[in-house]
Amino acid sequence: MRLLVLLTVCFAALSAPLQSAEGQLYRWVDEDGAVHYTDSLPPERARDGRRVYSRGGIAEEDIEAAPTEEERQALREEQRRQEEEAAAQRRAREEQAAYDRFLLRTYTGTEHIRRARESRLERLDHSRGLLQDRLERDRNDLSELRSQAAEAERGGHSEAALDTLYTRIERLQRRIDARERDLMELDREEDELLAEFQAHLERYRELEAEQR
Repeated sequence: MRLLVLLTVCFAALSAPLQSAEGQLYRWVDEDGAVHYTDSLPPERARDGRRVYSRGGIAEEDIEAAPTEEERQALREEQRRQEEEAAAQRRAREEQAAYDRFLLRTYTGTEHIRRARESRLERLDHSRGLLQDRLERDRNDLSELRSQAAEAERGGHSEAALDTLYTRIERLQRRIDARERDLMELDREEDELLAEFQAHLERYRELEAEQR
């Protein structure tokens, strides 16, 4: 009879190995790889990963280890990157919507866009023509002044007279340089204008297709 009671107690103890007075046990592993079952965690293990068991020895929850400072910093940076990416996408959508409204309110069709492009190009060509005429006159004047300066040097003119000629030559050369830069700027504006109106045409066609 005593042997039967002892066996019954041993069996009961083995059948509920994970019970505790508080109803839960924690399974955790130390630095050496040893597995521990305790009814509370050591303070130094509070941030570690562990498994929580019920009174019946059933695993109820796996709690992941708390992230390290480096991991938290990486998470913050990733969150910031995602927020910035979302903000950039939102701005892009808003800008696209504003551009589409501009096209639809400004132009009645692709032919209207072409006419507007040609009008802008004509104004650029007119400005280029005026600038080229002035540049040609300045170059002729510069050639004439240089000839006068050469004759003055050969003729032994005064230093004051020569200085006056050289000053006019330098001033005229600066003006020629400025006009040449202006011509290059007009070329750049024309390239940008053509690209801009090509983009207008392509997007307007897409909007027309969407509205069909």
